[in-house]
This record gives sequence, structure tokens and C-alpha cells, in this order.
Amino acid sequence: MLSKDNFTYYVRVIEDDASNVFSLIYESQDGTEDVNISDVVEIRRGDIICD
Repeated sequence: MLSKDNFTYYVRVIEDDASNVFSLIYESQDGTEDVNISDVVEIRRGDIICD
């Protein structure tokens, strides 16, 4: 989790059936951890947490 101004960002690392890894970056404006796919602001290839 990373907070800046009124925004909180979360990252979820996923792997698909073909072993491709992606990092989904979610943005929350109210500080809640209740984020869903519509809150995704960026998708990056690879695991940005371990890189």
C-alpha cells in the first residue's frame, strides 16, 4: 500500500494459466481496501513488488 494525498494505491500480482505474471495497480480515494476491477489504474507485465 502506498498513500499520496487523498489516494491509496494497492498492488495485486497475478499469474495466468500460461504462467504470465502481471501486476494490477488499484487506486482508492477513500482509503478503503474494498477495491475491484473498476479501480485498476494500471496493469504492468511482471511482478513489480519483487523487481
